[in-house]
Amino acid sequence: KEFMRYEMLHREVLEKFGRYPYQNKELGRKSTAEELKYLKEKDGKYY
Repeated sequence: KEFMRYEMLHREVLEKFGRYPYQNKELGRKSTAEELKYLKEKDGKYY
């Protein structure tokens, strides 16, 4: 059950952004305004 919950959360992020916004810094990518807003709302949490 718990596994499926995280699977769905991963899917939602990928569908919305096409990538994982929290990995942008480590991968040298520039975050979009929408990604920055999402990350701020999550307050350091991925999902």
